[in-house]
Amino acid sequence: MQSFDVEKTERLLRSLASMYVGGYEKRLEDEEVRRWTNWAGIKTYKTFGGFPQLSDMELCFLFYAVGKLFVPLLLHEKGVKSESFKRLSPKEQEDAVSEVLDVIWENHLIRILQILTEAALKIQTH
Repeated sequence: MQSFDVEKTERLLRSLASMYVGGYEKRLEDEEVRRWTNWAGIKTYKTFGGFPQLSDMELCFLFYAVGKLFVPLLLHEKGVKSESFKRLSPKEQEDAVSEVLDVIWENHLIRILQILTEAALKIQTH
């Protein structure tokens, strides 16, 4: 039986909940959008090792921001609801969503982390 860390699991679930809020929860009522949002949230969390340097509040803000960027892209005219996406194999679908997520990581996630670091420094010095 595989064991898991309850604290890390709760932290991941808070992250996903924040991503839902950022992505506007109503949009996530769609099963496909929710599935890919969960996939992206878990992949982000695991890829970056659970962001141990971030407080819970910072982590929630980060995932809120990622959801704000990512979910609308899923709903784009060429997103997961499009016929062209549906015709892709499961592997090709994953690759396509992964490409979008990579762009968000490269262009936004790193900057959000920088902002959080800068904000923390300013709060500590005042």
